[in-house]
Amino acid sequence: PALLNISSSVSDNFANISWIPGSEQTDSEFYIAYMNNRKGNWKISEAVNSFKTFHVIEGLEPGTVYTMRLMTNNWVDNSSIFEDVIRTRVKVKEKEDLHPDLESQGMHDDTFCEYSDNDEKPLKGSQHSLSGQIKAEDSGDSLVDYGDEDTQFNEDGSFIGEYAGRKEKRVSMEVKGTNNQSTA
Repeated sequence: PALLNISSSVSDNFANISWIPGSEQTDSEFYIAYMNNRKGNWKISEAVNSFKTFHVIEGLEPGTVYTMRLMTNNWVDNSSIFEDVIRTRVKVKEKEDLHPDLESQGMHDDTFCEYSDNDEKPLKGSQHSLSGQIKAEDSGDSLVDYGDEDTQFNEDGSFIGEYAGRKEKRVSMEVKGTNNQSTA
């Protein structure tokens, strides 16, 4: 039988062999043989109709290498139409159990989600004075250094009317400047 674009996709415990029937395809049957490469014993599927576009082989062992063959007859020594060597995937949980990740060890502790408000440690990079007081001129706060005392803030910390206030002052100064120029 003429089968085109034969391919395989693999999961942790099954493999999907797919194909496209050829244009001159007649109604015929073929078989899929597969072997666990560690154990060395072949298993052969039931007869598969060539007009079907895929066949799923279930019950495979995770993380195992298999050899797959598509054959015209149901004995292994027959020449195959297609042969592929696949490796089934390993489940994430099994992979974690085999190779524990040291960084995620704390995630499995019972204390992972606990929170204590007793830890009143300063943030890294925060400013402290020796006397415990911060002077206005030493502050890293831009409002103290640059802002007016009348400046208002939104809840998100943005300035309300930051640009509008300055624009109004500029306009009033321009008007005064223009008036001074015209009278001078």
